[in-house]
Amino acid sequence: MPGIDFSELRKRISLRRVLALLDFHPIRSSKSQLRGRCPFGCSDSARSFVAYLESNRYYCFSCRRSGKPLDLWAAVKQLPPHEAAPDLCRRLHIDVPRIDRW
Repeated sequence: MPGIDFSELRKRISLRRVLALLDFHPIRSSKSQLRGRCPFGCSDSARSFVAYLESNRYYCFSCRRSGKPLDLWAAVKQLPPHEAAPDLCRRLHIDVPRIDRW
């Protein structure tokens, strides 16, 4: 039974696209960063959440959560990674990368 190739999936998805799906509206943006309210709702601060677009990572200075796009999607949607991956792929209209299990 094939499994999900998480390594390949992480190469295919961008933080910018995941944030768009989450309806994230940055308060401040530059070529390499987006700042705004934390998608987890942990703070009233409009600048607590930073998306580092070049490294495809995020960090919240209030709740101290960090990670990559799939981590963000899984946490916000409260899904384990093996359920979040196909859900995110479906919403991004991309095929789920598969790998043969050993």
